[in-house]
Amino acid sequence: MKAFLEEAAEAIAQQYDYKSNICLVFPNKRAKIYFNRYYGRMMGKASWAIKGYTIEELVQQMTHIKQVDKLGLLFDLYESFEAVKKRRGEKSVSFDQFYSLGEVLLADFNDIDSYLADCEKVFTNVADFQEIDITFELFEEEQKQLLQEFWSAFSANNRSKEKERLLQLWQMIPELYDDFTRKLLDKKEAYQGLIYRQLWRSCKSNELNFRYDKYIFLGFNALNRAQINFLEYLQKKERAEFYWDTDQYYQLDKKQEAGLFLQQNMRRFPNAKGFAVPNLLNNPAKKVELVNAPLEVGQAKLLPQLLSRPEFSANAYSDTVVVLGNEHSLFPVMHSLPQSIDQLNVTMGYPFKDTPLYAFLIQYMAMHKAAYHTPKYEFYHKDVLAVLKHPLVLDYDEAVSADLIKYVVSGSLVYVEPKPLMAAGGELFQMIFEPLGKKGSSLLGALSNILYELYAFTKKRYQNVEHTIEDEYIFNAFLEIKRLTEVIDKKSDLLSIDMMHKLVKQALTAKTIPFDGESFTGLQVMGVMETRNLDFKNVILLDCNEGCLPKVSTAPSFIPENLRSAFGLPIVKFQDAIFAYVFYRLLQRAENVVLVYNNIVGDSNGGELSRFVQQLQSESNLTITQSEFTEILNTSPVPKIEIAKTDAVQKLLHRYFHSQTQSAKKRFSASAINAYLDCRLRFYFNYIAELEEMEEVEEELGPAGFGTIMHKALEEIYRDIKKRKSDPIVEKEDLKQLTDKKIEAYIDDAFKEYYEDRSQKEFVYQGSQLIIREVLVKHIKQVVQCDMNYAPFEIVALEEFRGYEHPMELDLANGAKQMVIVWAVIDRIDRKAGMNRIIDYKTGKIDKEFTSIASLMDRNDEKRNEKVFQVLFYSYVFQKLKNTSNIAPGFYNIRDMYADDFSPEVVIKIEKEKKKVYGALYDELIVQFESNLKALLEEIFHPDIPFDQTSEFEKCEWCKFKQICSR
Repeated sequence: MKAFLEEAAEAIAQQYDYKSNICLVFPNKRAKIYFNRYYGRMMGKASWAIKGYTIEELVQQMTHIKQVDKLGLLFDLYESFEAVKKRRGEKSVSFDQFYSLGEVLLADFNDIDSYLADCEKVFTNVADFQEIDITFELFEEEQKQLLQEFWSAFSANNRSKEKERLLQLWQMIPELYDDFTRKLLDKKEAYQGLIYRQLWRSCKSNELNFRYDKYIFLGFNALNRAQINFLEYLQKKERAEFYWDTDQYYQLDKKQEAGLFLQQNMRRFPNAKGFAVPNLLNNPAKKVELVNAPLEVGQAKLLPQLLSRPEFSANAYSDTVVVLGNEHSLFPVMHSLPQSIDQLNVTMGYPFKDTPLYAFLIQYMAMHKAAYHTPKYEFYHKDVLAVLKHPLVLDYDEAVSADLIKYVVSGSLVYVEPKPLMAAGGELFQMIFEPLGKKGSSLLGALSNILYELYAFTKKRYQNVEHTIEDEYIFNAFLEIKRLTEVIDKKSDLLSIDMMHKLVKQALTAKTIPFDGESFTGLQVMGVMETRNLDFKNVILLDCNEGCLPKVSTAPSFIPENLRSAFGLPIVKFQDAIFAYVFYRLLQRAENVVLVYNNIVGDSNGGELSRFVQQLQSESNLTITQSEFTEILNTSPVPKIEIAKTDAVQKLLHRYFHSQTQSAKKRFSASAINAYLDCRLRFYFNYIAELEEMEEVEEELGPAGFGTIMHKALEEIYRDIKKRKSDPIVEKEDLKQLTDKKIEAYIDDAFKEYYEDRSQKEFVYQGSQLIIREVLVKHIKQVVQCDMNYAPFEIVALEEFRGYEHPMELDLANGAKQMVIVWAVIDRIDRKAGMNRIIDYKTGKIDKEFTSIASLMDRNDEKRNEKVFQVLFYSYVFQKLKNTSNIAPGFYNIRDMYADDFSPEVVIKIEKEKKKVYGALYDELIVQFESNLKALLEEIFHPDIPFDQTSEFEKCEWCKFKQICSR
């Protein structure tokens, strides 16, 4: 097999020598590089290289017009837009408002010029269909019909405000085009399409100066109208020769979309003499295999198996290429390549938007953009935390990041001032959180400084490594920011902060990271479009799915498809034809082909095989074998996590032991025992290993905060009543004095204490907090009302921070006896007629009923009432500590307190009879409670019972450790 460029090099070498004044023209730089390789290898000795250019390089050389950066063009277009609007007496718009419109106009102007269409005719406002015949009398009937279909939506009876605005814009576009292009050409600047139009104007006026006797065009496919006219001009001057990279399979079949352009081009510009069109793609001897694999990762993992084949690995992979139909597959492919491959050339760029640095820069900009629109330039906490938790920042200084995260979270700072963040330490943190100036250009300066600091840090971190991929990310981002800075320069006053953010994000999103390598040695990895004019003996093409081959993308345009077709402008059909050509020509000279596609239905690019491959299956003479790649997976059950009570774990458990000479470092609470009953592993993580979940900023008051504030307000209400009286009895009159304003004052104090303790900032009600305040007022008034109905009563104790403790002796499995502490913090204890009520405040709806003491500590009981267990636990601790009787456990559960028949008592259901638990019944039940509790605590210390996962997965839904145990 000979490559197309190799055959062309041989043909040209036979016809011309080094004295010939010829010039080679290529579609892209890579084709030029490969041609020179073949030509030099064929000559076998040092010789003069033939002069070669890409088509864009040649056109710019002939016209002497500079192609301008897109952003610079948009500034010029905006100036023309404003000038035209002013002449028409229309209202001015900002550059921000114009930008998106300008992008579409610029793309449309480029198409109009590249295809030599008349801008005025394209955008002429046609009042009725009869004008089509007058204005476009030279058009064919089919083209007129297309125009009529478009304008039917704009008939006088079917005009909305949007259509009126569009028609108004259309009417000014020809004038805008003339003003814009005139200004550019006066400066000898242009966009690519305008350069082509100027080239054609020079051809028509015979103003072109030819530096070469012959211009030889190699491997072209789709040509715009300006290029076609230019080639025809050269052909008439007998200065052009053509070498077409094609195959009879699609060249001779008019139904094949891959030949759409070549069939026309070769009629206009026949192949150079003696250079025939081969018939390679339809060769039955060609080996083609179709393999389906799951997802991009599955396709990448198939590569080692394919590359181990002798035909692929021969000659150190120098004849083998891996082609990616989806550019996002590059990193999975790179990570999957066998280590035996020591020479690799990646000739495609990796999307910068898929790098960690991109995510960091976007988050940084989002943080400052949001802060800019706050009254005092404060950062939103979620933006700050996202930046601080980013790997690049953590790598720079994890300790400072952790301290700042703790500062934001523990303080419940919804909005964070920049100064404390800047002062935390390290230049990077100062740069990240320093407020930006009011000018958009300040963002570019800040980004440059941050990127420079990150680059210096990576160089210092990897001192023994000459070049890392992190260096490449940072360096390319720095160059892109520098380019933007140079383009914007004196135009920065036109740009708002928001517009600058948009421009930077757009530039970084479009950026690709180039990879450098030896062009001809080792395995080649390319994107589909990079393979144009290149031929390989062995081809592995990944992502052969519809959506990748062809790639679906349509740019916005003010010129719809039917109108584009009428004026000969590019349409979606052209894009599909280009992809089809690139696909088929990649295969035509290959001998061993493996086509791999994603077989997962529902994936964004999965399930459906590319129509190009399906055409090969049904229309070609190729024998295509099919197979399926299924990675061997470990299908054994996921091992259950168990923490055995080793010596190390036993040592941790010993912290619960209490003696006369040594106090216990840890105590058992009702919450800890409930956690043990729900899941032994959760208990271990939380209370033995003491793993803590990262707190989150409470932007809106959650259930826990709501309960804390309500508890605090009620506590202070009754504490103040006790202080005012000489006796501890609460009378109805005491409660009647609690006016709405007084209750509101208690709630305000509770709010302030809750928030100011966390943030060290003066508390001011915001948003939903005002609504929550009203709800709390309503709830506390209802508690007071219930207490008025219950009064008089004595407040024995309110929530004590230190709580109540009781030592309990356990009989351990090894025969030893050990003392542990059970501990409770009780919301409220009151007494009336000798009965001690143990009250637990609850803000949610709860069930006060249970069936037996055993059920409260049965982890297998689906209806285990953990709330009742909790209040009985509180009652037990208090009773033992005070050595008292007449206990009545109960709940002040706010949602039920509005009912006329509200009763706080706990109820036990024995055989169909319900009994309130207090007094003698409580005394009877609490004996069982103590016995069961003792047995449960002894189980915790039993060396043969591990800390294992619960089998009831619904208990995992809200567990903070579910990510650890994957349940």
